[in-house]
Amino acid sequence: MASDIDNSAEKRVVRLRIGRMRRRVDRRLRAIEREGRQAASWRTWVRRFPGQAVLAAVGIGLAASATLHPERWMRMVGDSLARRAGDQILTAVLSELRDLWTASAPKKDKAGGGK
Repeated sequence: MASDIDNSAEKRVVRLRIGRMRRRVDRRLRAIEREGRQAASWRTWVRRFPGQAVLAAVGIGLAASATLHPERWMRMVGDSLARRAGDQILTAVLSELRDLWTASAPKKDKAGGGK
């Protein structure tokens, strides 16, 4: 009889722990999904790097307009601006992704055991 009471109490404790763990996993998953949507949005990157976005837009505009006009310098300047902005944006995006990857890595327990 006492063992039945102990078993049911243990079951309740285990079920509570499982429920807490599920809620914790769900919260982490929702946070990762939210960060992923933000990282994939072009608006996020324009907000974070407005200078590079303007530089890229000007460069692409100059390069595109050079097809309508015979001035070769306009296309060269446009290509150069667009390439420079693209390199800066790519470096920033890779840095952001590296930081996200590092932040999402599981924490290691220094004592050797972990929960």
